[in-house]
Amino acid sequence: MSSSGAVDTGYAILTGTNGLPSFYTINLATGQATSVGAVGFTNQVYSLAVIPAPGAAAVLGLAMSLAGMRRRR
Repeated sequence: MSSSGAVDTGYAILTGTNGLPSFYTINLATGQATSVGAVGFTNQVYSLAVIPAPGAAAVLGLAMSLAGMRRRR
């Protein structure tokens, strides 16, 4: 699950009517699932992990930390 602004999004791999798994995003406010695309294999999926990209504030904080460490040396 991720949150971007006012939109909360869930993620799922669901089996469609064709019997093949596809990756979906789910709008948690409305419950609507939107297919992103086929998974590309037919083996059973047991878990799913989503790692969000770092936001601009996180990147800026990391850059400032590294700059501070460099000055101290």
